Amino acid sequence: MRTSRIKTLGALALTAAGAATAQTPLTYSNNGANVTLYGNVDYYLNYMTSSSGSRIIALQDGAYLRTRLGLRGDKDLGNGYTGKFALEQGLNDTSGAAADATRMFDRQLWAGLATPAGEFRVGRQNTAIFYKGGYVDYTARTLGSVVNAFGVPSRYDADLAYLSPRMAGFMFEAH
Repeated sequence: MRTSRIKTLGALALTAAGAATAQTPLTYSNNGANVTLYGNVDYYLNYMTSSSGSRIIALQDGAYLRTRLGLRGDKDLGNGYTGKFALEQGLNDTSGAAADATRMFDRQLWAGLATPAGEFRVGRQNTAIFYKGGYVDYTARTLGSVVNAFGVPSRYDADLAYLSPRMAGFMFEAH
């Protein structure tokens, strides 16, 4: 009985993961403006055994890289200038509530201007360690990751950021 439940949970998790990753972001374009609605579902199957022999099997919320729903967009302003924005809300899979009840768009909320000299952004935004953490931390930034354990910030509030243009494969980012 227990083995069949594990197989059923595993099959459901794989089916849900396949369905979630198969979704394509919805993009609306009009007159040089692009708006994209995107998101993902982040669940994992947890199986733990304690030294006393107790076992826990649970389908759980991905927490750190959790389920999210976002809206991002850009508008070509001409002469190499583009206005950009991102709004991203984390969601708790187990309850459907906002991941952080104290703020709206807890993951990202920024506006920016891309210019020939680079991109300037203001607001709550992901840091370079969020995007490049996999190169630093081989656990792919799960709850057991070294990056999470040492509290390296993955987002900054009230942040002013500059992202340089890519030159010879290199790019500079300052917050």
